[in-house]
Amino acid sequence: MSNILQLENIVCVPVIHGRCAFAQEVRRVFLQDRYDCVAVELPGSLAASVQEAAEHLPLISAVVYRESVTGYCYVPIEPGEGIMEAIRLALRERIAIAFVDMETETFAALSPALPDEYAMTQVGLPAYYESMLGYLPTPAPGSWQDQRESWMANELRHLQQEFDKILFVCGLAHWQGIRRHLQDKTPRPASHVHPEYTPQIYAVHSDSIYLTTGEIPYITFLYEKNRYDPDLKSFDKCDGIKELLLETRKEYCHDFAEETERLTLSAMQSLLYYLRNLCLLQGYLTPSLYDLIVAAQGVGGSGFAARLLEMAKFYPYQDPTVTLPEARIGIETAWLKDFGEVNAKNRLPGPPFSLKNIKLERRPRPEKKAEWKRRWGHHHECSWPEEDDRIERFTSHVKARARALLGEDLARIEKFTTSIKDGLDIRETIHQWHTHDIYVKEIPPMRGDVGAVIFIFDPNVEIYPYRITWLAEHAEESTLCFYATDPNEDIIGPGISRALYGGALFIFPPQVIPDIWKNKQFDDVQQPIEKLVAAACFYSQSKYIAYVAQSRPSLQSRSIARKNENHLLYLPISQFSAYTIRKLRIFHVLAGHHVRSYAQKYIR
Repeated sequence: MSNILQLENIVCVPVIHGRCAFAQEVRRVFLQDRYDCVAVELPGSLAASVQEAAEHLPLISAVVYRESVTGYCYVPIEPGEGIMEAIRLALRERIAIAFVDMETETFAALSPALPDEYAMTQVGLPAYYESMLGYLPTPAPGSWQDQRESWMANELRHLQQEFDKILFVCGLAHWQGIRRHLQDKTPRPASHVHPEYTPQIYAVHSDSIYLTTGEIPYITFLYEKNRYDPDLKSFDKCDGIKELLLETRKEYCHDFAEETERLTLSAMQSLLYYLRNLCLLQGYLTPSLYDLIVAAQGVGGSGFAARLLEMAKFYPYQDPTVTLPEARIGIETAWLKDFGEVNAKNRLPGPPFSLKNIKLERRPRPEKKAEWKRRWGHHHECSWPEEDDRIERFTSHVKARARALLGEDLARIEKFTTSIKDGLDIRETIHQWHTHDIYVKEIPPMRGDVGAVIFIFDPNVEIYPYRITWLAEHAEESTLCFYATDPNEDIIGPGISRALYGGALFIFPPQVIPDIWKNKQFDDVQQPIEKLVAAACFYSQSKYIAYVAQSRPSLQSRSIARKNENHLLYLPISQFSAYTIRKLRIFHVLAGHHVRSYAQKYIR
């Protein structure tokens, strides 16, 4: 331990309140030596209540007392607080505990802005503290904070005479002043208040734990779990944040399997890069809860961010059967059983923080989806217009690619004489390089257009039982025939289901046609893919049909096209963005046009 944190037989661990890294440092210092007494920055009037509450840890509670003037104060009893770690260790080892702070009528918090505590875990507490000395506030002589530090110095001086070695835990901003008063032997302040309040222990409600702990509750949970590790492995907050993200991803993908393709490990790596950049912009080493939510929303969407927020608030050690009265802690207020809402401030405040708004929309839980499924009915089903517009635009893009492909197939290659025609043919020019001739290509005018587009997203047709033909609602929309997953299996909202295309046929201009899956005209065609090809050949107004799939059309499909004097223009699906294809395959079925008025709340 550096001399800067030790004075005679007093070893000090100055902490940032509520930070697990400093609680771990207290534990490390305590376990590496023998101490006769643990002194903490709390007044003696709270000793009995705080020690009793510490016995309930890892249950998070608060010792609340009424100030003699107005309002209330509370001491958070949580695992990530360095002072509570010291008290827990002293109680376990049956070491004397001294509460050395001065009694006051009204407590005024001192919470200076400090660098990220993660730096302390890398350089060590002595170096971290020494680098902070120039930034810590120095109380004016005779001020209230100066009197507190003088009082604590006098209490420690008395303890020095009684114990051989003392471990003192206080806020980072106080040790410099206390050390000075100890060296100068400043006399005890004259004024001393004897409080008349009775502290009360409250169990903190699980919904407000994140406002009570200095860390994200899930990080506090991981730290508490790490305390019982037999190899005394140090807890790393960055590893805890990664575990939080991966655990959220695991649960989210379990409930919403279709999100697995989006939340790949590569996407999670991008999320970490995003977090790193947010931290760099703000000058911190570790992200705040707000940063985590912003990054999660940017990479995984609003639903994933909402689930991350729920997971971040997870703390499993709150016992609902505990007999303690309950409190809900707010920013500067608290709701106390038997007293209602009161003004309250933290006796051990961490660094200052600000509140920020972010809009999140939670995805429904499986229980809610089960309720919607019981009420599901699709007798008057319709599509979601935004998805219709998106896939129609993509279909037009595919038609343009198919027309260009058709032109390339019909191109004539000839030796350059007087005109470059429709451009140089680089391939043939290189192939004939030894002749020193240049070759050009001429693309004749294409007669006809691409009349239909077939998408075969997945040739494994057995897993797509939903087969239907949808007629166009207006002249700018195609007639659609497709096979897909069963919409009944994924209800995402009241009257809203989601499915996945396996294959689809788009016929434009739209036509009123019978359902191809029930049309006896195609009974001789058994396979769904060939049935789409047969319908395209029969209803298309052009002999050219775009065929987008992983592999070329089957022999039977080509035979059907030749029989109907049609031509299948094959485009490998790999030529298109995999992300775009994944988005296009997902579509929604609405139980009536009236559902469109509120479907936006559930479709993402």
